[in-house]
Amino acid sequence: MTQRSIGKRGRPTPAERRARDARILDAAWELLLERGFAEVSLDAVAARAGVTKRTLYTAFGDKLALLHAVVRRQHSYAGAGDETGQADALPPADAAAPDPVETAVAIGGALLSDEAVALHRLMISEAGRSPELAAEFHEAGPLAAQQHLVTAGLTPDQAETAFTLLLGELHRRRLLGLDAAPSPSSIRTRAAHAVATALAAHPHP
Repeated sequence: MTQRSIGKRGRPTPAERRARDARILDAAWELLLERGFAEVSLDAVAARAGVTKRTLYTAFGDKLALLHAVVRRQHSYAGAGDETGQADALPPADAAAPDPVETAVAIGGALLSDEAVALHRLMISEAGRSPELAAEFHEAGPLAAQQHLVTAGLTPDQAETAFTLLLGELHRRRLLGLDAAPSPSSIRTRAAHAVATALAAHPHP
């Protein structure tokens, strides 16, 4: 076997890269919940994911960039599906405009889930020590979700109102552990109400 064939066989396929990246994000997520952001190192994430630190850094960047990827995945996925165990709930921001209610349903399902609530609690606990971490979470999470609503056809004002109504008091109660995750039908009702109210509150000129 030639050196060339060995090197070629060693390159991961796109599916292998996706599975590897999913392992890295899973490992980062678990360690964040176990230790908090300040105590998680890239070495620890790499070891748990079974990759080298260089591979992790090449795939995602530094620790803040890795957190960004963790947050984006949690705000962009809401269940099982492909070979990484995730199913796209939100379309890419540059995709053809989807229906705003369906987009709001996907956002509600993702952000009101147990996983997203746990991540939000973690970010709140870390925000005082790491303002840059809080800013990263806000950009990768709530602001990105609102941008999806804009892509779906809402104005920025409508998107902000719809997003606020979609989460509302229920999200606060979820953060405090007072309510369980809402049912899919409940999320759909909230999404439809949030979008309709936002459209009425901020009509197009």
